[in-house]
Amino acid sequence: RLGAKVVLETKSADYDPYAYDLSGYILSYDLRIGKGAYLDLDYHNTSLTFDGADGFVVFGSTDDREDDRTYMRGAVGVPISSFMGGRGSDNPWLNPEKIKIELQATNESRESNFATYDYDNTSLEIRLVYGFGH
Repeated sequence: RLGAKVVLETKSADYDPYAYDLSGYILSYDLRIGKGAYLDLDYHNTSLTFDGADGFVVFGSTDDREDDRTYMRGAVGVPISSFMGGRGSDNPWLNPEKIKIELQATNESRESNFATYDYDNTSLEIRLVYGFGH
């Protein structure tokens, strides 16, 4: 399943440097591989223009802050039943089809017209995911 969204947001605040206009897009791809396994891919790209200069954080600044932000995520999940050789549980809450081991990689970055706000973060996680519902 392929998805796309356009994002537009205006946030107001009593202190202008915290108010902003945001525009961007989100792309996603979800693939169900079979037997409960899956692949999820996400990409977010947004631009923010803040309504006022923040002379406290960037001392003496008179320019409005502008950010470009990206977020990328890739995940592969497999039900623990894949490792159980057909054994399961009679308890529906412990159904091994609902419990998945997920390997997730993310990268998140922000580039601003003020270096104070720039960052880049990459992570790799192994997660235990429980699926509620049917």
